[in-house]
Amino acid sequence: MRLDHVVVAAADLDAAAAAWARHGFDVQPGGTHPQWGTRNALIRFERTYIELITVQDPAAARAAGPVGSVLLDVLDRGSQTLVGYAVAVDDAAAIAHRLEAAGLAPHGPFVMSRERPDGSRLSWQLVVPGARPWLTPWPFFIAWDGPQAGGASTTRHTVGARDVTGLTVCARDPAQVADRLHELGAQTLGSTAVACPPATIRVQAGDELGLADVTVTVDDLAVAAAQAGMQEHGTPLTLAIAGVAVRLVDHAIATAADP
Repeated sequence: MRLDHVVVAAADLDAAAAAWARHGFDVQPGGTHPQWGTRNALIRFERTYIELITVQDPAAARAAGPVGSVLLDVLDRGSQTLVGYAVAVDDAAAIAHRLEAAGLAPHGPFVMSRERPDGSRLSWQLVVPGARPWLTPWPFFIAWDGPQAGGASTTRHTVGARDVTGLTVCARDPAQVADRLHELGAQTLGSTAVACPPATIRVQAGDELGLADVTVTVDDLAVAAAQAGMQEHGTPLTLAIAGVAVRLVDHAIATAADP
């Protein structure tokens, strides 16, 4: 299993895309998800991507059950919010069995698709622990119909972004969540951290469940700081992109520290 992408909900997708672009990220139109009534934009990296998502058809979103209704509730807040993360697997049915064995009632596998602006269509199978993929410490699982179908690319970003290499997840019982992620296939790095390449997932205690921040490696922190209009910066460089916490770390240093 590997980290596939991180999801950011945005009430105004165009404004969200513009905010990320101002910080030096290349943002491209993604397409629409007819089953959920949603539309997205993508920030592609070498092996992962960030998905900006909004609801364009509220009726379809409500008909999708908790997936849509929870997303609508988040969007009612009117800002960007880290809402979930997806882990890629080869066999959707197998991960559903693992979730069942771990006591995490799976929804799926079920087929999803995205219609691109050029009229082409991507498809995949999805498995969701519980009833929803949003605002939960658990990832949802994706099995693409085709290699690297989702969004990974060699796109170059002005900020020098390379990949998502870290997530902080909030849970009421961090050790339990880390243990369950290990049971599902992640490598244990400590009592509250696991490896899900290319990322490290750290679980911390918190009542607001789900993602707290995302870490992205960049070619040069000084360049990234200048792009953000910052003359001085620490390590890591922490940005707030319309309310979303993004930690930037030097790619060379992160690679050297990687066991």
